[in-house]
Amino acid sequence: MGNSGKVKKYILDTSVLLHDPHSLYSFDDNEVYIPLKVLEELDHHKIGSEEKNVNARQAARTLDELTEKSIPKEGISLSNGGRLFFLENDSVHGYGDDIILQKALDLYHNSKEDDRREVILVTKDINLRIRSRIKGLTAQDYLHDKAATDIKYFFERPADFLDVGNALISEIYAKNFAEVPDYLSDKVSRLQINQYLVLRENKHEILVKYKQGKFVKVKRDEKIENITPRNMEQCFLLDACLDEDLRIVSVLGKAGTGKTLIALAAGIHLVTDSRPEYINSEGLKRTKRNEYHKLVVFRPIQESGKGLGFLPGSLEEKINPYFKPVNTALQLIMGPAGADYSQHKYIDCSPLNFIRGDTLHNSFIIVDEAQNYTPAELKLIGTRVADSSKLVILGDPYQTDNPYLDERSNGLSLVADKLRKKVPEFGMVILNKVERGRVAEIFAEYL
Repeated sequence: MGNSGKVKKYILDTSVLLHDPHSLYSFDDNEVYIPLKVLEELDHHKIGSEEKNVNARQAARTLDELTEKSIPKEGISLSNGGRLFFLENDSVHGYGDDIILQKALDLYHNSKEDDRREVILVTKDINLRIRSRIKGLTAQDYLHDKAATDIKYFFERPADFLDVGNALISEIYAKNFAEVPDYLSDKVSRLQINQYLVLRENKHEILVKYKQGKFVKVKRDEKIENITPRNMEQCFLLDACLDEDLRIVSVLGKAGTGKTLIALAAGIHLVTDSRPEYINSEGLKRTKRNEYHKLVVFRPIQESGKGLGFLPGSLEEKINPYFKPVNTALQLIMGPAGADYSQHKYIDCSPLNFIRGDTLHNSFIIVDEAQNYTPAELKLIGTRVADSSKLVILGDPYQTDNPYLDERSNGLSLVADKLRKKVPEFGMVILNKVERGRVAEIFAEYL
């Protein structure tokens, strides 16, 4: 119930069920309404292998189970204490959105005047939300799986700088790590698990990560597979990719900051070099524990299900254009002769559609452009990762191409927000500095 103590009435648009087939249970002990037009639209989406097709089928199965016995006038009781109702189309004609909006307005006008503010249309469609508000109806995005933290916070504070004594910096240089001294305990209390930061004293500074109560040194200018990090943020990313204790790494960065390039270079290094070194939490050099046999790259393919089916050629020929950025990065890493992922047996680039039922063993997994994946799609990938594998998730949360996602509801942002304070095997890196060139920097900053 809302703050007023009144029962709220949530009307769900088709986009909500396609985004989260379990959304019926996300509104506490309130009333949930499904227009029959939504059921028709779910039926149109049920064929295919994309996530929205899978979700359409799941939503239909859930509604089938709920309505199997009866549909009482007082609503179907839901396990979370809410009640489910259906809104018939009656004689309303027009497009799907028109019908859904009209049924929501009917519910609004048929409610007591004091209760009308409790009638809320929930939709991922921005224009439908605007149209609803123009009509006087409250409308909101589906908020259940949005990141709680404003993503701007991450980019405004990409790295923390702590002023420390020269003795601490000297100790870290000598031992590769140092225990956090008592005089920094208050400042350290606000740091996240495995957070990267800079310690400085006058003109001296050192890159470190805060790990298990210690400051662990991060290497500068470490060349790997012909690629050398150009700034401290890229050094942090390379370290996170090579750190065997970090099983999941989330990388948020603007276009041109080197996310894909650094991650691919690290992945190739870990797959082709049998015993690369890394610095553990005690500051000691250790060879890797896991042996990665292949580098797996996922990139979202817009209109992947139906679109790919009608494109000519084999599956490889269909997906190659979507993985061209991978080939471009490989050319920088390996030279012109290696600039085709299909030539390397240890590199596997494929769309998400074919991962269901699979398990990714001994793999360094990169999810590129992850801001265009829904939280459910990233969950699908993450739940396929075996203990012998590592997952690196890359993207720019402000460049979503999916019309139903924004900077807080996309999978990339949600993973970063939910895991950064709770999971000791998780690390997050923010990249702000554009290294592609001055023109790219201008467009990233001003447009």
